[in-house]
Amino acid sequence: MKKLVWLCIIVFSLTACNTGDISGEAQEELQEYGYMENYMEIDQYTVNIKENNPYKRIILYEESNGSIKYKSVFIKKTNRLKIIDITQDQILFNNEI
Repeated sequence: MKKLVWLCIIVFSLTACNTGDISGEAQEELQEYGYMENYMEIDQYTVNIKENNPYKRIILYEESNGSIKYKSVFIKKTNRLKIIDITQDQILFNNEI
């Protein structure tokens, strides 16, 4: 029973490491960072990784009031990036990088 409890604790703590706000240096390490810079001033937004797994990464770009302005979806297997302007309901970029 102890092993099962520890296994659950480890799994949940590792899962939590894949999401959340990230700092400027960590943002620059993301493969899609350079493309995002072409469509927005990233420094003006809070970057929140909503999902990051071996298949895809979804990032939300939030304004200071908490509203979501942009969303990026990066499909890792095909290196496809989609950048969406949420407020305008418009796809800004949808291509392989």
